[in-house]
Parts: sequence; C-alpha cells; structure tokens
Amino acid sequence: MELQFSPVFYIKVDSTSRGTLAVLPSAKRTSQKVVVGDQTGVLTCFGVKRGSASMVFKTLPGAKISCLKLSGSEGGLSDKIFVSSETEVKGFSKKGKQFLNFDTNLTEPISSMHVQGGHLLVCGPYVYNHYLDCKDVDYYLCSDKINDVLCLPPSSEPGPLSPILACQDCSLRLLKGSELQYEVEVAGPPLCMRLWGEGSGGGREGDEVLYGTQTGRVGLVQLTAEEPNYCWDMLNDRKYGGVSCLSTFDLSGDGVEEIVVGRDDGVVEVYSMDDSDQPRLKFTHVMGESVTGVGGGSVGSAHHEEVVVCTFSGRVIGLTREPLTQQTLSQEVKEKLESLRKEVESLEVKVGVAKEQYQETVAAAQVPSDTCLILLH
Repeated sequence: MELQFSPVFYIKVDSTSRGTLAVLPSAKRTSQKVVVGDQTGVLTCFGVKRGSASMVFKTLPGAKISCLKLSGSEGGLSDKIFVSSETEVKGFSKKGKQFLNFDTNLTEPISSMHVQGGHLLVCGPYVYNHYLDCKDVDYYLCSDKINDVLCLPPSSEPGPLSPILACQDCSLRLLKGSELQYEVEVAGPPLCMRLWGEGSGGGREGDEVLYGTQTGRVGLVQLTAEEPNYCWDMLNDRKYGGVSCLSTFDLSGDGVEEIVVGRDDGVVEVYSMDDSDQPRLKFTHVMGESVTGVGGGSVGSAHHEEVVVCTFSGRVIGLTREPLTQQTLSQEVKEKLESLRKEVESLEVKVGVAKEQYQETVAAAQVPSDTCLILLH
C-alpha cells in the first residue's frame, strides 16, 4: 500500500546545518513539539495549535549550531535537548531551561555529536572524544574525516562503550573505548547514521545501523562484537543526491518503523519493510532545496502521523497523513484567504469593465464616418 502525505508549512528560521532538527517525544497521546537549531545560534521549539505554529521557546542568537541531539535518563523519554556550537555543548529542557554549558576545549569545532545518558560523544573533523559526566574518558584520532558518530546501546555487562564513526574513506569504524575493533567498508562515503528501530533500541539485536552515503545509497549493517553482517544496500537507481539525513518512525501504524530519507538535492523518501525485510519505496516528495533534517511524529494532530522536514534555508514543513479537508485553518490563514478572495473579486470586476470599454472602442472604430461616405459617392 502506498502512503499518502500532504505538505503543510509551519515556520521559517534562519539557514540550518545538517542534523539540527528533532521531534520531541510525548508520553501521552498529544501532539508533539519540534525543535530546530539554525546558523545564527538560535534554538527554536514550537508546537502546532489550530493549524499554525505556536512558539514554546526561542533562545538568543549566538555561535552557529552545528549539531542537535535528544537524550534522557535510562528508561525514560529522550526529551532533553543538546546542541553544539564551536567547541561548546549546551543542554536545554523541553521548556527551554538551560541546564548544561560545557566547553570541551577541543582544538577543532564540533562537527558531529551523540548523547547517551551521561555519556557525551563529540567529533571534530578528525578527532573523537568521549566524556562521562563532563569528564574526559576516551580519545581516538582518525586517519580520515569523520562525518558522523553514533553509539551502540550499552550491554548488560559492564565495559566500555561501542561508538561508531562514519568516515569519508567509505568506512564505518567500530571502537571499543579508545581502541579500533574493526572497519566496515560501505558503498560510498557515509554521511549519516541511525540505529535501525531506534525507538526499540536498534533493531532486534540492538546493533543494526542504518547509514546513508554521499553517493545516495542507503544500507543496513549489523555490527556484532566480532564481525559485521551486511543486511541490505539500496542502489541509487534514480540518481538522486547524497543522503544528508535519516530517521525512522512508524508512520503506517503497523508496529514496524518506516525509513525516512532526506537528500541534498531536496528529495524526501519514505521506505517500508516488506515480508522479506527489504525496503520498498512508498512515498517521494521534492522540497526544491537541500534537506538538512527529517523526523517523524504527530505534530499537527495527535491522531495523524507525519514527516517533519527542515531545509537549508530554514523552512520547516510537515508531510502529514491528515486529509486536507480535516486540517483546521488558523484565524490568520482564514483572514488571508478572505483577503485573497476579495482581491480576486475586485480584479474580476476591473477586468469586466476593461473588457466592456474595449468592446465599445472596437465597435466605434468599425462605424464609417460621413466624410468616408461622401468620398465614396
């Protein structure tokens, strides 16, 4: 079954970087909030009421926000917001109260980040650092550029974390603490990663990782402690752009999460898994500009799932499954529609008057004058 979505505009912020959009989880069956960070350093959180965006909080401008991640206490909701700017990491509650301002003192600006409980994983272009409760724990110098960082869920047995680095040399590097366990070769430089079924802890075994590449391919690999197992790899037959962001969410309500893919040429795709655990394309939408963030949730309505998309220029748009006839228009939108309707009616009257004047002019020009009649005789 094909999925149907309708685009709805929410807000416009300043230009955004890749991976700076998130949909906040909700414990109750209520509409969810969206948080987005922009290149002027402003963090904006909003919800949707009666069809229009309603601001929850908005921070003051500052250094460019390069990363945005959600986290929370173990077993609880991931409703705490973490953003990185230059070498600093700040933490905010879902209501906008700041509870963390940590300067990593790195020599490189933070380009990717992952937060897991009290663990903070940050990467510059070539250096990975791990902090526990803001204290330096592990360090790794990579031989090629790091595009993204992720971490496998912690095991029941005590031990170091298992971070994953997506590197420009077409490889995923699995670490154990500060030591390299092994490298996984993928078809193109991986730009972004996500745990498959992140809502359920990273797939059936908790170690399945989705990745998107600069060449436009999306793949799934299982990273066990001993060796990798390749699950599937999708070809980019349509020659779309590189994969700039990934998300997973149950959009169809069947208990299985769909894969949402955002690309740097503006294409947004939704894939669902078939009976043989292979991805099948269900929906495509073109935004017209590079996509920097995608997420899933119930934003415009608590009863309809949607894909939330952020573009490079800062447009935040919902691709909702709610029928357009059921969408509630805000008073502001209604006033604009009424104004446009009156303007169209006024233009129609002016066109009618101009048409009558033109017809009268043409008719007058076709009547011969007395002078012309005398000359003819």
